[in-house]
Amino acid sequence: MASTSPALCRSRVVRLRKTAGANAGSGFGAAKGAGVYATGTVTLNGTAITNNTADSDRGRAEGGGLWTSGSTLEMTNTDVTGNTASGTESGTSLGTRGGGLAVTSGTTTITGGAISNNTATVDTSGTHEVFGGGLFAGGDLEMTGTAVSGNTA
Repeated sequence: MASTSPALCRSRVVRLRKTAGANAGSGFGAAKGAGVYATGTVTLNGTAITNNTADSDRGRAEGGGLWTSGSTLEMTNTDVTGNTASGTESGTSLGTRGGGLAVTSGTTTITGGAISNNTATVDTSGTHEVFGGGLFAGGDLEMTGTAVSGNTA
């Protein structure tokens, strides 16, 4: 039987460092959530998500540090720093979203912590857009007392 309890991380520092990549040849691939790829209910408390890279050379790159969709995400005193989402594609309109965090739908509550020095980039010869060097929020977002600085898109 599958557990229905939420994912919970309560620690001083959990450093997540990873690279997610996509290379689908002539098709399309997406790189999402190099540090954390989350669905369902996720609670992060006192966590650091640092130096992750979501890199796709044939599609969308989303959430270098964390990606979630249709989820409930609660972050308290969590730092998201130094993450990158980088897409490379030509001819289509795919783009890159959220160097630090990409929340494509669902409900997100962020209290305290910092979202800093994250980057969203796209290297392209087509029509592409880049959204949210630090955070892309496509769902409901409530943010209180969180420092957001030094992010680029």
